[in-house]
Amino acid sequence: MVGDKLQKLLIIYDSINGTSANAAEIIAKELSRDFKISVFPVEYAPVPDDFDAVVIGSYIRYGKVSGPVRRYIKKHQAALCARTTVHYFSCMHLARTTDHYQIPVYYDPAFSQQPLPLGKMTFADRQHAASLYLDKLLKINPAVRGVAFFKGRMHYGALPIFDRIAMRTMGIFMKAAREGDSFTPEQPRAIALELHHIIRENT
Repeated sequence: MVGDKLQKLLIIYDSINGTSANAAEIIAKELSRDFKISVFPVEYAPVPDDFDAVVIGSYIRYGKVSGPVRRYIKKHQAALCARTTVHYFSCMHLARTTDHYQIPVYYDPAFSQQPLPLGKMTFADRQHAASLYLDKLLKINPAVRGVAFFKGRMHYGALPIFDRIAMRTMGIFMKAAREGDSFTPEQPRAIALELHHIIRENT
């Protein structure tokens, strides 16, 4: 809060199975006492210029952040770099690496695998390495102040037909690609507390 004025926080998200949308609602509720919050799906998101801070949420699929989120970041790169921006991602599997970053990175405890150097991971884990996502994100938005990862959902029926076929096929060989619901509201709530600290420290 600046004086008696609440800081304006924009939360945008892209969601297929509902995880990122649910997380956006939970984070908004947790932060609503201290910020004036606007929540939008990415396709209806306003420009970030009128906000003090931005939270961007996305699913991860095929080793990439969602296309609409990537395009939003690139389109508004200058504005995002000029204000506090944090990201959260939902996915079914994440391989933690031993790489260190200059920003806080928070992991859902459900990602229980011990961190490993990228070179010692299996081929499948390298395709789901946290450093893979972080390095790509920092290239398009180098001013990111914090990142969080938590477990989400996989419901084949919610996917476009090509993705549905691809994920069903992958699920035969990879547990991480199988249907399931690992989302718990406790994780977005915990992440909201961390985001609160990051935003307060940087705005």
